[in-house]
Amino acid sequence: MTQELGVSDGEDVATALRRAAERIVEWMPKGVHFGWESSFKNKGKFLATMTKDEARDLVRDALLRAEIERHPNQRDGRLAEDQFVVVADVGRTIGTRGQTKIRIVIVRDAGGHRVDNAFPVRLR
Repeated sequence: MTQELGVSDGEDVATALRRAAERIVEWMPKGVHFGWESSFKNKGKFLATMTKDEARDLVRDALLRAEIERHPNQRDGRLAEDQFVVVADVGRTIGTRGQTKIRIVIVRDAGGHRVDNAFPVRLR
């Protein structure tokens, strides 16, 4: 059996993303990733006007509709077999530094795939 970036045999990435989108209410966005949070200056932050519910809607829509780049996720310098990262271009400014892309960490658990974390990024 093979496993590719957090997706098991018999399951494709599109299905994993759709399942993560369906479970978006389980994701609790971290306050550190919002513009209204004054600490952690170096973190990717959503606009200060965005609520956590709006961030969930943004991530769900990105998983279902945006152009996606898929990447492995590393923890402690090693490939994390039960998760992967997608970067989605949402086509509008979503971050406090002008970011238009969002990094979304997808993990596989007993219930399938879910969003573990998400925040704006600027990739060159």
